[in-house]
Amino acid sequence: MILRLIGLWSDSSGTEWPQPADHVDPGWDTSERKLVGDYLTYAYMTGVGAIPPVPCTICGTLLNRGASLTDGAYAWNSDLAHYITEHSVRLPQEFTNHIHATVDAVRDPTWWKTAYTVARRDDMLRSDPTHPRVLHEIGQWADSEHPGFPSPRCQNPGWDELDKECLTEYLQTCFVTEVTSDGTGTCQLCGQLVERSHIRTDGVFAWRSDLPHYVAEHDINLPQPIIDRMNETIDAQIDWDWWKTVYATNQ
Repeated sequence: MILRLIGLWSDSSGTEWPQPADHVDPGWDTSERKLVGDYLTYAYMTGVGAIPPVPCTICGTLLNRGASLTDGAYAWNSDLAHYITEHSVRLPQEFTNHIHATVDAVRDPTWWKTAYTVARRDDMLRSDPTHPRVLHEIGQWADSEHPGFPSPRCQNPGWDELDKECLTEYLQTCFVTEVTSDGTGTCQLCGQLVERSHIRTDGVFAWRSDLPHYVAEHDINLPQPIIDRMNETIDAQIDWDWWKTVYATNQ
């Protein structure tokens, strides 16, 4: 996997990166600007580095940029959201379109119904810019209303604790694409009430916010393609070149 790096800016000394002040749009739709800012803020964190605060190149505010964030397609540092929310710096339209495609994607549970028995990589739909995006909805467990789904008893008590913690964090921190009215639900294994009103996604899979509970508390072993997606995201290479010319290319 290769992630497109975005959000590195030129400073007063001049570099090969874009100048954020050249892309300020005071008339940008407020709701879309908030969506982009939230998307950049509440994404999966792949790492935290010992990077000192850096001044915003527009207002001089010291910004923390030590966290590396990603959505599985693009990667950025934690200071980028400031430029959108505080200065209305518009990112390339291709990235904004990508956000809308993720938020507006159709969620399809078909793959999940047989994922434990037919967990093949080529069964997953790839995103296609000419078609509506389809996210594979996972984590719905069999009950009286949904008899065709897996049972939440695929436990793996031999899991490496660090692997389980990593997956739990991944499931808890990917972007929230929707907030529903579901509130809380009862865990089928322990009876505990668990919050399940948020829908999160990594751009390929989508799940309700109760799924991390099953992994962390009951050692539920998710199908391998989900683990592969997480590991590919964590281990992805970075494309530094796209960002250098994307604004010039799109003019």
